[in-house]
Amino acid sequence: MNKYSKIVEYLFPDKTALVFAKTVLIFSLLFVGISILIPLYNAAVKYDLIDAAPLLGYYLIIDLEFETSVISRFLYLLEISTAIFFFTAFVLTRKRFFLFFAILYLIIFFDDYLQIHETFGMFLDRNFILSNIFGLREQDVGELAAWLIMAICIIPLGINSFRKLNRAEIIYCYAVGSSFVVLLFCAVVFDMIHIVVGRDGIMRHAIGKLEEGGELVAISLTLGLAFAATRQGKVN
Repeated sequence: MNKYSKIVEYLFPDKTALVFAKTVLIFSLLFVGISILIPLYNAAVKYDLIDAAPLLGYYLIIDLEFETSVISRFLYLLEISTAIFFFTAFVLTRKRFFLFFAILYLIIFFDDYLQIHETFGMFLDRNFILSNIFGLREQDVGELAAWLIMAICIIPLGINSFRKLNRAEIIYCYAVGSSFVVLLFCAVVFDMIHIVVGRDGIMRHAIGKLEEGGELVAISLTLGLAFAATRQGKVN
């Protein structure tokens, strides 16, 4: 058995959990692929590269940048499901790092669904003088400040949640942490680049797809890990 297989066995000791994780990831990649291909198809039609009719109204279904589209609702479902599975794993095992992950992804869900950091960022922008950073608007700096405040609120729980872990738990936490880093990179870095490049142009749309698609894939990976923890908790 190679190193990769051992890591997969640590993370998904239950076959059902592995099948579930693969299925969710495949659906997410499929959604992301379609959301990229349809705009490319419409662009080809617009510039007479192909003789066909454009696909209209697709943004209501599979546009990741349209907040009320079906695929955005799918992302919300993945986020809240991840939080629920982590909390279930905590109830079954009483391991505090599962509670930390549950709270973290519950915050992510509410932040996405209710647009908390955008709203709070605008509040900070209206009521405080915020310095311009890296060419970002004051509102964008406010959003970063809102993210920082939310992070500070859960750091104490995080410090106390990752003590005395065994080898399998350390590998598991590294896996969840890695998917969270991908999510954070897409949500923060790509979002800032998205703003800087402006409102129009191919680059803006490309960055937008990387941002939203990366978030969807990262959440899908974490959901698979959360479900696996729930299954393992039931076995133990």
